[in-house]
Amino acid sequence: TLRHITPDDYRNSGYNRGHMAPNYAIAKLYGREAQRATFLMSNIAPQRSRLNQKLWQRIEEAAMDHFVKLFRELWVVTGPVWDEKPRYMKTAWIDVPDAFYKIFIGIDRAGQPHALAFIVPQTVRGYEPLSRFVVSIDQVEQRTGLDFFWRLPDAQEIRLERASQPQAFKLHRVDRRRPRY
Repeated sequence: TLRHITPDDYRNSGYNRGHMAPNYAIAKLYGREAQRATFLMSNIAPQRSRLNQKLWQRIEEAAMDHFVKLFRELWVVTGPVWDEKPRYMKTAWIDVPDAFYKIFIGIDRAGQPHALAFIVPQTVRGYEPLSRFVVSIDQVEQRTGLDFFWRLPDAQEIRLERASQPQAFKLHRVDRRRPRY
């Protein structure tokens, strides 16, 4: 963006202030001060309410309440997916992402990494199975133009990025969980 963004820019815009680093997880893990920092506009992107309050919330909750229990370590990378033709909010000159990605790398008890990635469009209804949005990290890289995990040994990077492993995350257990809101 070319100017300072404030929470007021979202008023009557048709978009929620979507957190990239999740408020729920940060509060639970790092306390009140860190939780307040999740409301900084540098951590916010426009999300339709059905995405933000339903499907995105379900992915965040699955990570915090389910995935973290399965792994010794859980890495999370998240961000917007931009369309080639930018769209802007009606109320402010803020780019609206076409979709959002979330990548999980879970390190199991034996030290082996497992990958799970999602790309979720703004157009979701919110109740779809999470598995509908599972993609490979390679697909996220194609859509975003970013190169994730480039510092890993090549063989490990290729294996992780080629295919998601929903079974390692036991995604079937949370696939159809209802949203909180």
